[in-house]
Amino acid sequence: LFLVDGLSSEILKSSLLTGNIPQIAGAFTLSKKARFALGRAVFPSLTFPNITSILLGQSVAEHTITGNRVIVDGSVLDFENVTSWNELARTIQRRTIFAKLALRSQSSVSYAYAFSGGATAFQDKSVDAGVGYLENDFASIDVATIASLRRLLTETQVSKWPRFIFVHLIGVDALAHRYGPADPRVQAYLHDLDANLSEIFVLLDHPNGLSASSREVNYVMTADHGFKATPDHSPLEDVVARLNHKVRLIADNRVAPLFVDEPITNEARTVLARELLNVPHVGWAAVKSETAIDLLKKSGDHARITFAEKGCPGGQAAARFEWLGDQRANDTTTGAPAKDFACLSEFDRATSASDDSYIVPALVDYFASPQSPDMVFVADDHADFATGYAGNHGGLSRDEMLVPVLTKDVDLPRGIHPTYELLKVMGVEPEEPKDK
Repeated sequence: LFLVDGLSSEILKSSLLTGNIPQIAGAFTLSKKARFALGRAVFPSLTFPNITSILLGQSVAEHTITGNRVIVDGSVLDFENVTSWNELARTIQRRTIFAKLALRSQSSVSYAYAFSGGATAFQDKSVDAGVGYLENDFASIDVATIASLRRLLTETQVSKWPRFIFVHLIGVDALAHRYGPADPRVQAYLHDLDANLSEIFVLLDHPNGLSASSREVNYVMTADHGFKATPDHSPLEDVVARLNHKVRLIADNRVAPLFVDEPITNEARTVLARELLNVPHVGWAAVKSETAIDLLKKSGDHARITFAEKGCPGGQAAARFEWLGDQRANDTTTGAPAKDFACLSEFDRATSASDDSYIVPALVDYFASPQSPDMVFVADDHADFATGYAGNHGGLSRDEMLVPVLTKDVDLPRGIHPTYELLKVMGVEPEEPKDK
């Protein structure tokens, strides 16, 4: 599984239309028409919740990594700081695909510095990688990763290749943050990355000892999230710090969860959310109650996701989406038909070029997590809550949430697929032990 961090659908489309990535296009049989399958990231569309979900095969509702920054024992733990990675490993490593395969005596390799716990072999932290991060030389880190993967594939008998290999490539994300996702330097980097992957694709497509008629190697390329250009900054964090309310807000790129420290009525939550929507460059808020999620937009639009008392077969939740009042009464861009309950997977399947139904399962899963906040704010389409970024992510826009899924010898059913189901689709996810 190749995970190109930050490879948005728009970045990939631009590369395909200009013939910028011939090796990737050839490996996955992509045409210049730039048509490819889409996956849905979990919300928030940030690196750590999404890679966690992929490697655990779970939605964000089922684990506690709900952001790049989370509250643990009353303090903010920042997973973008390498010192927190040990805590990340302690939290998830026994539940990852690496650990599940190890229980069945199957091997795995992780080329992901922050996500190696439980793997049979992994790329350990090094001085060179640390210097690369500090000097923004992300190309050297990706080149070293690919070189190590090449050695593994060439120096190991094919019959002894690992059951699963996870490859995390970071350069696209780093450059899109620094210069913006549409900057030519992002495309130039992707072109170089494409060339470096050329030999890898040859090795995977023509492994010695395996005939084409009995192929045993398949691979997928995807991303953890997409991107938005963010020339503007919202001062929400500073405004909340000056409020008299006893609340905690975590500014996490383009998303900002807010926790209320004292009991508060649903009406009071909504009043507070509407008050904070007046802060410049805050786009909208999602407010959780016992039975629903209210979506409040700066424009005044108000929609609601209501949970069904009875779920769907297999334990899946059911919900309905509707605009309240006369606002956007004829709008069909989000959700199932008003007042109809549907299984969360049906909202994903309903997503199309003119429909944002994926928002419903993404938010329901997010607020079902044991770490979920009382409300969450998302910056408008041109802003974030951080500083110093030309491009960012974390929000619920299509550019951030819907990511490419490129497959080789993997049957991908039609429709939008949550990326946390990819290992199951690839046939890697083992069945649960019968005695569990």
